[in-house]
Amino acid sequence: MPDLEQQFALIEAAYRATIEGTCETPATPEIAPRPRAHAHAMPAYVAAGDITSLKWISGYPTNREEHGLPYLSGLIVVNDSNTGLPLAVMDSSAITGARTAAASAVCVEAFARDGWSTVGIIGGGVQSEAHVEALTRLNPSATFRVFSRRPFEPEDPRLSAAVDPRSAVEGADVVITAMTLKTKLEPPVAFDWLTPTALVLPLDDDSSLDADVANGAGAFYVDAPDDYVLRQAVGTFSNWREPDGAVPAAVLDRRPAEGVVVCANQGMGVLDAVFAGFVLDAAEREGVGALLDR
Repeated sequence: MPDLEQQFALIEAAYRATIEGTCETPATPEIAPRPRAHAHAMPAYVAAGDITSLKWISGYPTNREEHGLPYLSGLIVVNDSNTGLPLAVMDSSAITGARTAAASAVCVEAFARDGWSTVGIIGGGVQSEAHVEALTRLNPSATFRVFSRRPFEPEDPRLSAAVDPRSAVEGADVVITAMTLKTKLEPPVAFDWLTPTALVLPLDDDSSLDADVANGAGAFYVDAPDDYVLRQAVGTFSNWREPDGAVPAAVLDRRPAEGVVVCANQGMGVLDAVFAGFVLDAAEREGVGALLDR
């Protein structure tokens, strides 16, 4: 895996490719084999590195309680762009966790108020851990208030357990929501819980936020506008307003904004592609992995 500095650079490179049109990232198709479950196919082509890839990832909210399995699981396939033949198959878990947190960190660099230090997190899973590491790289003195529906006693001195979502969010400079998709936090995070200059990063679509958070924000961006439209068509992001633009352009332009800023990073296949390309190159250099017969 790339180290954190490399991860941040990969995110910015992917955003630049999106803006310049040197990648292909079609809207993400979704199927729902079970209630509240989903499976996404996330293809991408990136001209820089000549990377062709597909992430196939599923989320089953009942996995942990019913089967002792993780909520998310998936694979990334990297293909030879000249022949179409598969070059590698890799687990998507580490890449998904890392690229999501790195994308959030790039948004924090662009939009969090100067001197930010307090981070409120809704959800205590893999994304919570990944975001603590990524944001600590930006600010080693940052502290994190985490609300989890599964009680926990944090051993990390950077973390404190919040008794409810409001106590995690109130007074936070950065707010991250990372519950499972297609669930609902009751009550949802409300606009009046937030500081006037908060940066809000909903990773779980509208699972945790009241629509008024986006509607009352000084700036509201989504990373994948086509995916946002598709999800609204099936009832997600209900009553949320039109975005002010796309995250990649807003981040690279460092667009100033007054008031609350919301960046809804739904996930982009181009991010998985650039991370998978990096991993494959490193694995080939270091002789890591199992070589399969064609």
